[in-house]
Amino acid sequence: MEHKYLKEALFTFEDVMGAGLTKQGAASALRRQQSQGKIQKLRRGLYARVNPLTGGIYATKFEIAAALHPGSVVAYHTALEYHGVGHQAFFEAYCLCPSRYNEETVDGVTYRFFAQTIKEGVVERFGSAGISVTDLERTVVDCLDRVDLCGGYEELCNCFALIPSLQSENVLKYLRLYGKKNLYQKAGFVLAKLGIRGLEERFFAECEKNVGLAYVDLCATGEKGVIDSKWRVKAPVWSGLDYWEIHDGD
Repeated sequence: MEHKYLKEALFTFEDVMGAGLTKQGAASALRRQQSQGKIQKLRRGLYARVNPLTGGIYATKFEIAAALHPGSVVAYHTALEYHGVGHQAFFEAYCLCPSRYNEETVDGVTYRFFAQTIKEGVVERFGSAGISVTDLERTVVDCLDRVDLCGGYEELCNCFALIPSLQSENVLKYLRLYGKKNLYQKAGFVLAKLGIRGLEERFFAECEKNVGLAYVDLCATGEKGVIDSKWRVKAPVWSGLDYWEIHDGD
């Protein structure tokens, strides 16, 4: 008879013992199932069920990202993918964690872990699978803060262009928690240019009120850019992308 844990995409050593096996019996069963190619060990105490047709594991990168370490939260571009607005599928996954961990590669995907910035804006998804992920508004602010973890500004804008709507107050809440002038500048500029639904005039008014004195450079090294004086940013110019209507302010 197949044990219940072998029906799960991911399971732990404790799950195996919960099937009525002793510690020694559980260890023996896991060794046997690994040798038979039925399961793959991801880390100490964590295992994934293997698809016999493909040889890959059933678990998604979101499930793995959330399970590799206690308190892991799916974030940045990986969270955009989870929310269905990822322009590209990355072979990297990004997580926020309460502790520091080295990156790990599982089934062709490299998992990278970063310190928690703020605690708010984390939601639980997938029921018993227990995926923790930043909500959409928190993800937008996180990505604006760490554009490198979103694949750069071009990828960020391609992703943000897929967002159907955002809640003004939630985005403002996370901007206030971060407390960075340059984030207000980035958010005001990028979100105004993309015209995402749900963002009210008061949202942009508060962003404009918090514009700092220093200009924010959105360009990659050596990339041509132009100045937007309203938001005090230097923005890249990409051929064929018409959602940057960059001007020299009013």
